[in-house]
Amino acid sequence: MTQLTAVNAQSLPRPSHLVPRTFLWARRYPTGAVGLGIVVVLILLALAAGLIAPFDPVDASARANLEPDAVHYLGTDPVGKDIYSLLLHGARISLSVALAAVLLGVTGGALFGLFTGYTGGMADLLGQRLVDALVAFPAIIKALVLMAILGPSPTNVVIALSIS
Repeated sequence: MTQLTAVNAQSLPRPSHLVPRTFLWARRYPTGAVGLGIVVVLILLALAAGLIAPFDPVDASARANLEPDAVHYLGTDPVGKDIYSLLLHGARISLSVALAAVLLGVTGGALFGLFTGYTGGMADLLGQRLVDALVAFPAIIKALVLMAILGPSPTNVVIALSIS
């Protein structure tokens, strides 16, 4: 029999060791660290869009079709809207649609797989054939066909992306 002993406080990792482990991960996977950094920056920019956008994205100014300068970082569109402000506020919508599509796709796929696997028999066989038929077509084609059927709206984009 082994003897149970109390955990020695010195054997537990200290919080100061967490930072070097993070840097070790970043050194081991530099492209993953760069990708994670880009995603974190994009999420922070999208969350802070209302605070850091220099102009209201729906307000059009009389100065249309401006090239980038010190006031309009990316210029303006033909209507006079600041492109940088539009980009920051558009990131919010893009990230929310992407998150909703992933959550719906994972949840729906897991529930579908659990149901067909649990019931077995003909339901399992039909479920396998349905998934085989869905995988046979490219995702972009499925998404475009679903968007043509459902119509343009953010909710329909989420549905089309989650099924694709």
